[in-house]
Amino acid sequence: MSYGHAEKLAAIAASTPAVGREKPTPPVDPALYRRDDVRPVLAERDIAALYRLLKDDAKLTQRQIAELTGQSQSEVSEILKGRRVRDVTVLERICDGLGIPRKLMGLSYGDSSAYRGEVKVAKPTPEEVDEDVQRRDALAVGFLATFGSVPSFVALLDRSAAPRDIPLPSRLGASDIAEIKNTTEQLRAAARLQGGQARAASATATYYRRLTAVPAAEQVTRSLGSALAELDELAGWCCHDAGLDRHARWHYRTAADLARRVGDDYRVASALRCAGLVDSRRDRPNDAMKLYQLAGVKLVLQR
Repeated sequence: MSYGHAEKLAAIAASTPAVGREKPTPPVDPALYRRDDVRPVLAERDIAALYRLLKDDAKLTQRQIAELTGQSQSEVSEILKGRRVRDVTVLERICDGLGIPRKLMGLSYGDSSAYRGEVKVAKPTPEEVDEDVQRRDALAVGFLATFGSVPSFVALLDRSAAPRDIPLPSRLGASDIAEIKNTTEQLRAAARLQGGQARAASATATYYRRLTAVPAAEQVTRSLGSALAELDELAGWCCHDAGLDRHARWHYRTAADLARRVGDDYRVASALRCAGLVDSRRDRPNDAMKLYQLAGVKLVLQR
């Protein structure tokens, strides 16, 4: 049999549905994906809503959707019931199978060539970023740094997809207090050697202050308050050294309040004295004197 005859027979066989089988899946009109009510669904990668639209508007069955997307019918059913699709590989397969331009889901970085100059950034939420997405993002950064563009098979993430803050511990212990003290001493050493450090010290104090919401034994809670007060006092000193008196006053008053809460009179007095130095150098001797006197009274009461 010649190649030409074989090709014709194959074409005829492909166009003839087998007995007992479902009719060939009808093509989806590309105009569906351009509709104003569908574009947001694709942009949000709401596959459940997409499949419902295909069933209602394109008259596709679950089996036909499964055939086109390379999924099982049970997977399609689970998605319709609310299961989220986050894997980029699966999303790309869905796009390709249903004839959806990848760029409508933020998965494409060029229209025809894999190495176009324009870079489009995907914007999944942090919860949607799994290990596979991070791997593709690392490749995207590598391609962008090396070739100045990003191929379509990787994903360059938006900054909004960055992980949330490092989670707090379930319970505080001595090691957490030691970490704060060590960090404080490192910042103090850097400030003495190089000066400045206002941004680093202020940000660090603000970050560690979150630990006050974590459960801890009474002794650990007291140690935490004293350690945080010392760190905020250092942040105030660094800010004052940089001419940021407003920030310095806030850190000093925060240090005094933290120490007050755990009964650390020495730290309260130290923070008040430092606050007085700010007013003294600002030619407000009366205000400075009041703070010095309060610090002195606190130390006397401590004895």
